Amino acid sequence: MTADRAIEREFIRALDRLEPATVPELVAELKDALSREGLASAGKVDGVWVGRVLTDWSRQEPPLAFNDFARDDIDEHGRVASGAARLWFSTEAAEAREAELTRALDSLG
Repeated sequence: MTADRAIEREFIRALDRLEPATVPELVAELKDALSREGLASAGKVDGVWVGRVLTDWSRQEPPLAFNDFARDDIDEHGRVASGAARLWFSTEAAEAREAELTRALDSLG
């Protein structure tokens, strides 16, 4: 459970550092962060997993993340261009969750 909390914290931190971030950017940043922190779970980090986590976070109440597209990727009729990358952002709730996880992990020593 402690490793899962540390991974979640590093994910939130990576999103916060990069935002707006694409899934491939987050995969690379999170793998690097997990390696730096000595967390062996970097191998499970791929685009599918990152996308699922972000989608789950965006559906929570309050949401930890939300997404949008770059203005250049949306035409005058509101249609998203083919191949446009979804950009992800963190929320204030994510910042609060990161602080909560940090306190919990620090209390474990």
